[in-house]
Amino acid sequence: MIAMILNPIDQHYEKQKEPYYSTLHFLRKFILKNNTEITEAFKYGTPFFIYKKKNLAYLWIDKKSKNAYIGFPNGKLVEHKALYAEDKKYVKKYFVNPNKDININEINALITAFVVALDSL
Repeated sequence: MIAMILNPIDQHYEKQKEPYYSTLHFLRKFILKNNTEITEAFKYGTPFFIYKKKNLAYLWIDKKSKNAYIGFPNGKLVEHKALYAEDKKYVKKYFVNPNKDININEINALITAFVVALDSL
């Protein structure tokens, strides 16, 4: 049997425990399928989604709420009722409860809004 060596992005996802593993894998695939110009890179110790060489989003788990979230480093570019700035100046978060259904329409709208906003820079 041949052992596979995973790249840092895959390693990051593979070490997650359920229910985060499934949630983050789904979100990863969903974001990458949203737009053919969205790619991945490993930055700051986490996988980032890149759109035309600009940081679009990243996935993380909030230690307080125990929810996964999509972090948008350019959060100031989009206003939406489902985004939370918390204590961050620029980053906004979209929380995803790993034990509930994921609102793909809302995530799709957010990704689209951020892509449009990044195009306007």
